[in-house]
Amino acid sequence: MTINLDYASEKMTSAIRALATSSASLQDRLSFVCKRDFHTLDRGGILPTKEFKERFSDIVTRLTANPIPGSNAGSLQDTLSQMDNREAEAIAEAIFDLYREIESHRMEGSHL
Repeated sequence: MTINLDYASEKMTSAIRALATSSASLQDRLSFVCKRDFHTLDRGGILPTKEFKERFSDIVTRLTANPIPGSNAGSLQDTLSQMDNREAEAIAEAIFDLYREIESHRMEGSHL
């Protein structure tokens, strides 16, 4: 379980770094981290608890909630293209909160 928690930490750290340091719009940064860092976190066993999985799933659902009928861009891009800054900030905050919780468990040496 520790290896999976370390992997989750690595991916979340990468996501936080991109969210904090890029000069792109927040919506573009969210798209980037979802495509680069999040696609592997939804695989079974990576996130060690039901709570982590539910919080992660909620973030992904919020990022893909508004597909545009007939669009070929995909639900992530469709949703982000319609998203205002306030919602993007709330999602970025949820990502940061999940990151902090994962780091806390990892640093405590918890094997959940």
